[in-house]
Amino acid sequence: MSAIGVRLPCARSQEVRPSTTDSAVLPQQPGEKVDITQIPAWSTEAKWRLVVDRPELWFDNRTDKRNPKAPDFKLKDKDRVINVALWLNSKDTPEWAKDSLKVQ
Repeated sequence: MSAIGVRLPCARSQEVRPSTTDSAVLPQQPGEKVDITQIPAWSTEAKWRLVVDRPELWFDNRTDKRNPKAPDFKLKDKDRVINVALWLNSKDTPEWAKDSLKVQ
């Protein structure tokens, strides 16, 4: 309840998760700016779409992993504030992403 006795909706209940079809979230043009501070809140599928569409924003660790449990992709963040990592062998990884990112 608020100070005046009116029940306010929970902020989480109105939270909108970006999807791969949300043009406001994913960049539409090559080189278009991406607000990386918003990426941790994105859906897993949207993150994978960004890996496929904008690989320059990610470290690709597949070929030189020292630890097999290390992520395959990690978001490049020069300030090291944002921690977004993705694993190809995760149960949440879409099949289209696995197919698109096969190591040659």
